[in-house]
Amino acid sequence: MRAALSKIRCGPSHALRSHCARASSEAQSEAKDLTMCESLLSVPRVAQILDISRRSVYRYITSGELSVVDLRTGNERSRVRIPSKDVHELVRRRTAASPRR
Repeated sequence: MRAALSKIRCGPSHALRSHCARASSEAQSEAKDLTMCESLLSVPRVAQILDISRRSVYRYITSGELSVVDLRTGNERSRVRIPSKDVHELVRRRTAASPRR
């Protein structure tokens, strides 16, 4: 799982960086507070990174272990994204210490 996490791009995408660069300084500080410029991952991508099923990702969401950002517009189906920092936190919380011999 750790090797897969090293492949996550933790920085904002080019489009988000451009968007944030154009924002006013006040809006930028708000965006930082709200972590708006953070990398967002799709459910299939999180499943691939963690080497689990999409269903398991949804279980983590339902249990509150992963938070989501809903990008739905209007009445269309939900389009959720998961902040990459939440994936890192999940792995950190779930990492077991090596047993001592």
